[in-house]
Amino acid sequence: MIDWQEAWLIAGVALGFTFGILFFLFLLTFLISKIIPRLPGNDEGEAKPMNNNPAAGE
Repeated sequence: MIDWQEAWLIAGVALGFTFGILFFLFLLTFLISKIIPRLPGNDEGEAKPMNNNPAAGE
């Protein structure tokens, strides 16, 4: 006979572990995507607007 209490415990631990890993990877990806554009010398950052001021003499 199946010990349902132990089966639910094992399933809960497995699901918790799985979603914990997925959440950790999501958090890591999110934080890295916020950090990389701030690194100096990076061309992947937000595009800077050109200076279209005619009074600047350019």
